[in-house]
Amino acid sequence: SIILGKTDIAFSTAKVQTDQIVATPFLDDPMTILCAADSVYPDEVTLDMLSVKNEVYVKWCAEHAYWHSVTFAGDVMPQIDLELMGQIGLFLSRPDKWTLAPQSVADRLLEDPGIRQCKPLFPIPNRTIYILRRRDNAESNTIHYFLDTLREVLTEQQTVGLLL
Repeated sequence: SIILGKTDIAFSTAKVQTDQIVATPFLDDPMTILCAADSVYPDEVTLDMLSVKNEVYVKWCAEHAYWHSVTFAGDVMPQIDLELMGQIGLFLSRPDKWTLAPQSVADRLLEDPGIRQCKPLFPIPNRTIYILRRRDNAESNTIHYFLDTLREVLTEQQTVGLLL
C-alpha cells in the first residue's frame, strides 16, 4: 500500500528497508514484566525466577521473539501463546503466571488493580516502532507536520522514548 502510494506512512515493529521504502525508528519501548497483584513473584525478578511454562507469551516483534528463543532455549514452550494482547489480563489472574510486555502496553494493563509490574534484573531488548515511508516521499512537509504533532502529543502523555 505504501509502494502503491495509497498510504503515506505506516507504523511497524519490522524494519522494512527496500529500494522503495525507508524505515526510521520512531519509538523505543522498554519491556517489563507483568503478573497478578497477588503473584508469587517479587518486585524485582531475576531470569532464573521465571519459568517459561508459566509464561503468557505474546510475540511483540521479531527482535523480541529471537531474544526469547535464545534466552529460554530448550524444548519447553510457553503454556499460553497469545495472538491478541488484549487477552493478557485474562490469563494473568493466576499467581504463577507472568508476561513480558512493552511499557506502553503495561501502563494500560496496570490500570487493572489485579495486575502489577515487576522490574527485570536482566536485559530485555526494547520494542522499537518504525515509521515506514516511500523513499521518494520521505521528506514530505505533510508527513513531517504529522510526525511533529504526534511527537508533541506523545511527549505530553509521557509516552515511551521518542527516537525521531
